[in-house]
Amino acid sequence: MRRWLRSLPRRLAPRPRPPERPVLVGGSPKSGTTAIARLLGVATETKVASDPFHRLDQRGIDFRDRLFTGRMPIARLIHDHPDVFAAGIIKDPNFAFFIGPLLERFPHSPFVFIVRDPRANIRSILNRLDIPGDEDPAAVEARLDELPEGWRRVLAGRTPDVAGADFIEHMAHRWNAAVDVYRSYVDRVRLVTYEEFDRDKQAVVSALAADVGLEVRRPLGATADRQFQPRGDRDVAWVEFFGEKNLDTIDRICADRMRSLGYEPRTS
Repeated sequence: MRRWLRSLPRRLAPRPRPPERPVLVGGSPKSGTTAIARLLGVATETKVASDPFHRLDQRGIDFRDRLFTGRMPIARLIHDHPDVFAAGIIKDPNFAFFIGPLLERFPHSPFVFIVRDPRANIRSILNRLDIPGDEDPAAVEARLDELPEGWRRVLAGRTPDVAGADFIEHMAHRWNAAVDVYRSYVDRVRLVTYEEFDRDKQAVVSALAADVGLEVRRPLGATADRQFQPRGDRDVAWVEFFGEKNLDTIDRICADRMRSLGYEPRTS
């Protein structure tokens, strides 16, 4: 009883809520969303709420199917769980699929879409999950239940549901789907490519801060080189990692959208 009484002020305190104008950050997983959002937060001394969807998964909240099928608006999810969205910068890769609804919920917010060459992006995801790029699809299918909820859905082509016969095709079509949503809101979204960020992190973060209305208060310094997530093996060639068949599959599926963003597929 005494312990419960001591905790009463915390229990009665209002839950943290999102500000009226948070900066929203989305993009494919392993495209640099974490690093860019975190460094933007460091440079502008702004709190970052990272991966609210994953945090809700950890709480055992069953929401993804309802959200992605439209049975639950994302505004309702934010209303019901405001604390995981309570920061001046809110980053979640899944936000890429909810640009319109998020801008309706936060009409004055800037939205930042992060994109990365799909071959490097998919390779980084598979590095993160310790799955070879030329793995037998049946072996990957057998491993899906071992993966965390979010990753399992990415490889299985679910939420959003995308076309494809195996994990490579699913991820390629998912990359396309995110780019398509971005292109529907191109006039309202600030695009950042991972490649330009990787070349000059300080310059990109400073320019991004100005674009989204935040003031740079400190240089990144050594923080710019901090690894916010495990780094994949960038030294292995794409064809060595994926094999010809899977690499051709990614190029074939993503070619048109790659070209629209300045990436050059191998296919003609």
